Amino acid sequence: TKSNLHVVDVASGQVTAVTPADAAVAYGGAAFSADGRGLFVTTDEGSEFQRLAYLDLSSKKATPLVDLPMDVDEFELSHDRRTIAFTSDRGGGDNIWVMNVDGSDKRPLTKEEFRLLNEPSWSPDGQQVVYEKFTWRGWKQNQPLYSWDTARAYRYTDVWPAFAKDGMMALTAKGEDGSVDIMRADGSQRRRVYDVTQQSG
Repeated sequence: TKSNLHVVDVASGQVTAVTPADAAVAYGGAAFSADGRGLFVTTDEGSEFQRLAYLDLSSKKATPLVDLPMDVDEFELSHDRRTIAFTSDRGGGDNIWVMNVDGSDKRPLTKEEFRLLNEPSWSPDGQQVVYEKFTWRGWKQNQPLYSWDTARAYRYTDVWPAFAKDGMMALTAKGEDGSVDIMRADGSQRRRVYDVTQQSG
């Protein structure tokens, strides 16, 4: 699927294309580098796989950072912009990998074979990565699932977790009604910030 990337100047509203309009290339998820001179993106340019690359805004050249036989679906930069967490399907299941922003020191954090791991998110100190875990396989009855809600004997997974800069984590309460909660990573100080049952329309 063809797509293009643009940069918007928030002060003036000026929109500038950073990828060729006539190229049959797909781009996904973009994040600025620490110096603002480039973007980290996923792209299938020059490959049958969706790769993680660094796109220089001056030259418009994309340099692959992950050039392995695998797709990179999602990624997130750590708060200090030095490390990237990303999902990859190398070896079967989608796993969470980390590496330096220059592409060095690639290593898997997880070793799943069947389950899908999505939405990596860094803690403010760069020491933790939270993510969503999904599987199509049946789950044993009367077993707890991956949730911080210990009051539920049989519960669904809390999904789409994301860290804020103050260390609080936001997630959707999928096992209930899809409302949004925030809490500490250990499950403490949990409170609801968006209640879908209280919304109209």
